[in-house]
Amino acid sequence: MRRDEERREALEDLRRLLQEAEESGEIILVEGIRDLEALRALGYRGEVELYSQHRLLEIDLVEGFAESMKTILILTDFDEEGRRLYRRLSRHLELRGVRVDRRLRREFGRLMALLGVHAIEALDDVAESLDSRIRGRRPP
Repeated sequence: MRRDEERREALEDLRRLLQEAEESGEIILVEGIRDLEALRALGYRGEVELYSQHRLLEIDLVEGFAESMKTILILTDFDEEGRRLYRRLSRHLELRGVRVDRRLRREFGRLMALLGVHAIEALDDVAESLDSRIRGRRPP
């Protein structure tokens, strides 16, 4: 039960981070639609861009962010491929003067590790599972 409580606290901290990003007007960049759905399931209502929609035109994505003058929170997965993509995108964005929120990403990664997941898209399943356990039911 203690482990579930720690995971539940980590999930609530993730929701607070998302709220912080939303309130500051940051744009969140995720890899695909399932990542977007997971963020929405956690209550995030701010602006989200999908990398998968720009994959062939990555330079256009970077230039569009540079024109927006907003801070970007890059939430690619926390696996090897996602970290590589994060490094490449953050380097390109920062070279064009876009502020990349590294602090929130680091904190997000730390909390996801506590939850035992590396993929953004898995967060809604984790939340559903924890909510079910707390209510005393097993997830479907």
